Amino acid sequence: MGGTSSAEEVSLCITSLFGKEMDSVSWDYGMLDGKDQWRPFLYAYRNAMRAKFPRYSSDPRDIPSCPAVLANHANFLSNAAFGTMERRGLTTLGMNAGWRDQAARSIPDSMEGGITQKEIDALPPMIQYFRCKGSETAGDCKYHKYNFTVCGKREYQANWHPGYKNNALDGNLMAFSYMEAMGEALEELARLEPKKLEKSKDDRKARVQKLFDELVAEEQSRYGAVLSGGFPGGRKNQWPKRGGFEYRDFANKTTFCHIARLPAEQRFRGFLTENFDLTTYNTNVDRYFDDGFLQDEVMNQEIGKGIPFVNPEPHRKNEFVLVHVQQEVCLEAPTYLDRKDGFLLSSLHGWRGLTLPNDSEKEYYNEFDAKNAKGWIHICLAGCRWGKCEKNDLGKGLAKPIGARRGNAAELGLMEMTINGIEVAEYESGECMLLVRGDVPSNDPKRYEWPPNEKGRWELKARIVPGSVYSYVKFSSFIIM
Repeated sequence: MGGTSSAEEVSLCITSLFGKEMDSVSWDYGMLDGKDQWRPFLYAYRNAMRAKFPRYSSDPRDIPSCPAVLANHANFLSNAAFGTMERRGLTTLGMNAGWRDQAARSIPDSMEGGITQKEIDALPPMIQYFRCKGSETAGDCKYHKYNFTVCGKREYQANWHPGYKNNALDGNLMAFSYMEAMGEALEELARLEPKKLEKSKDDRKARVQKLFDELVAEEQSRYGAVLSGGFPGGRKNQWPKRGGFEYRDFANKTTFCHIARLPAEQRFRGFLTENFDLTTYNTNVDRYFDDGFLQDEVMNQEIGKGIPFVNPEPHRKNEFVLVHVQQEVCLEAPTYLDRKDGFLLSSLHGWRGLTLPNDSEKEYYNEFDAKNAKGWIHICLAGCRWGKCEKNDLGKGLAKPIGARRGNAAELGLMEMTINGIEVAEYESGECMLLVRGDVPSNDPKRYEWPPNEKGRWELKARIVPGSVYSYVKFSSFIIM
């Protein structure tokens, strides 16, 4: 997921993004996590949380998922965070940068050492032109860094991006690590086999079941220790604070997340929109899902003709509009599943909203208990391209004090929102905004608590009171805990 940090949206939406069946999950968010050590800590805790709940359906023994974290390209602070979590009981695998560089340097140089074209052509395709004059971007290598044969004109073919051969190297190192771990596990199981096997099939089955139960209990104990051992501090013991909360307060809360981003299992299974006619869940890379609507077409209609866009499905006409930005067209292969889609609300829409969770989400994400939830609600905004938001985008100003927002209302309008009929007074700032009630005193911690309705749901409605120009806001996710 490019241009993304591991927290807070990804960490709080792990189950919606990656599903219930995880055996391992990778962390490769170093570019935006930077020196914020609390981010990998939160990501690790949220993965450990999966150990508290059963998988969905794939395992007949209903073994809880205790996913390992595979940390790629981690810096010193991130490695230290994962090292701390490993000592507490979380299974982690960390990429050793020195060994990774050594593997890259061991690949033959395609422009030095007297290598001939015939010898280059005889190399495996992923090895050819991997290194030229000691660099991956020098000489002829810069012409072979990206695949120009299949959908050659793609976005993000920048010189600082690694290219598909580097990604293949990382993938192979990850695969070898998994294979080595599985090999060691098989060797340990073989070692535990008695020298003389039981004569009775039932006795043998009982012994294997006992061993299985012991191993599951051991893993559950380790992950339980992770969750009960308190929260280590981030860099200089600084976890960000917001109001009366630290981010560590969110680490062990069961969450429900309704997220538009891709890739996300919630989208691929069709739960997000429940438009199953357009959705077929497929484990291959070629997936079909409800794509929503092209944002440019929606806005061209609204800005150019002044006609509000309405979802053609009658039961969804009062919902936010699921949109995606213009993507590259490639008919040869799926190349664009990393997308920051969002739910659009514009100044022409009037009151629109969502019911959370919907029926499919309520059934599938059944570990989330609405009655016992704190009722804290976060809203994450869809990111702007390269961080540059259009002037008509209200999103960046939502977290400003209400007086400042009203100061811009004459031009851009002002967003109003209610949850189960209760007015949202403030959108408390953070990477995702924490909603604050308007009917509770400012010194009362219950101002962050939004109880569900009698059906165990949250009816979220919003509108933009129009200003003098067209404006909009695009939400990425709604998170309840």
